[in-house]
Amino acid sequence: MTNCERAIENLKHKEKFIAIDNDDIIYYGISKKKWPNWEGWQYVEKKKYEEATSLVKDFYENNIWIPLGCNKIINFSVTFNCFQAATKRTVKDVIIDMQRTCNVFDKNIALTGIINSSTIRAINSIDEDAFNKVFSAFQLCYFINNAESIGNEKLRKWIIDQFSLENIE
Repeated sequence: MTNCERAIENLKHKEKFIAIDNDDIIYYGISKKKWPNWEGWQYVEKKKYEEATSLVKDFYENNIWIPLGCNKIINFSVTFNCFQAATKRTVKDVIIDMQRTCNVFDKNIALTGIINSSTIRAINSIDEDAFNKVFSAFQLCYFINNAESIGNEKLRKWIIDQFSLENIE
């Protein structure tokens, strides 16, 4: 199993098979609102879930995994943390947070939102636990700053997932 397949399997365990969220349908983390042209929607609408599921890996690999540079990041926990964030936000915004994280460790990376060899080298040179903590802090800032538009339930779910909490009530 490749790291991409492993990340998708981990994501599938965290995401509901299919969910209705306000006026959005979400299939294994793929939002119809965010990705209306995904070819899997035709199968989801016909309840042909096996066919839709077969398209999930290619979707994530082509739209998030490769554009995010996950195939070049050494540590799986860093890769998965960034990959999971990009399923909730834009790839460009997540890359900027990856670059911000590098700069906390004095890597002097431009905040371009474009993955490049300098960003990858910087990420790979940082201790994975340290990177994950700082990157998660940037993600938390994003969710808190956008809590009103995101909604409290999504914020709550993200906090539970991110910090492996069973119950925060």
